[in-house]
Amino acid sequence: MAPQSEPTLGQPKTGASIPQLFTWEEIGIHSGQGSSKQDQWLVINRKVYDISNFYRQHPGGSRVISHFAGQDATDAFTAFHKDETLVKKYLNSLLIGELASDQPCCEPSKNELLLKDFRDLCVTVKKMGLMNSNYLFFGLMFLHIILLDIAAWMIIYYFGTSWVPFIFSTLTFATAQLVLLGLHKLKFWCLGC
Repeated sequence: MAPQSEPTLGQPKTGASIPQLFTWEEIGIHSGQGSSKQDQWLVINRKVYDISNFYRQHPGGSRVISHFAGQDATDAFTAFHKDETLVKKYLNSLLIGELASDQPCCEPSKNELLLKDFRDLCVTVKKMGLMNSNYLFFGLMFLHIILLDIAAWMIIYYFGTSWVPFIFSTLTFATAQLVLLGLHKLKFWCLGC
């Protein structure tokens, strides 16, 4: 089936049993920029989704999903959604069609070989288990933070509130908070891909 002609551009059929086919030019027009600020489409695994009414309710934030409007968002989707089956239930209501068979998997401005290498690397990293969380590590780090907090309070309690104990207590407490901040960032990095 050939791509859509100009008169039907931007008017997806609803309720059709035959999937409507789109080109990258048509999808690029619906990027949420230019004349149609609220009109946003994106592609995930060659399926085209209209997120125009959904992007404000997106649990990850409207800016995250809007950034991929008019583009292929397959890699971002797989990176940020750990349970894809749960998310796909919600995606079905946004589905308006798919890419035409003569269209490449990603928009023409992207390097397909580089994208394939990235996807292969992500699969290899997952197979090696490098993205699996080690709960013992996080538990020990949490214990480390608690002990530093207790040490900070014990310094004040035992040595009083003069300048020297106060500075040592503040440095101990700040160290605990920096470890907590680093742990927080590490947790999200480990769960990302």
